[in-house]
Amino acid sequence: MESRASDPGSALCLGRRLRELREAAGLSQKQVAVRIPRKAKGMFRVISRLERGRMPRPGIG
Repeated sequence: MESRASDPGSALCLGRRLRELREAAGLSQKQVAVRIPRKAKGMFRVISRLERGRMPRPGIG
């Protein structure tokens, strides 16, 4: 089953919301990445992929 942008649980919907919040806070993707308590170097790619809907099943953990 393919997720759709309008589906509240879809990766693209999550990405759009993430971008809205990031931009409202006036932060770049890199600034968000360094604030996440994980390997910041790889988090920039994760944030970018989330915002573009390129991460099919994002999870926390």
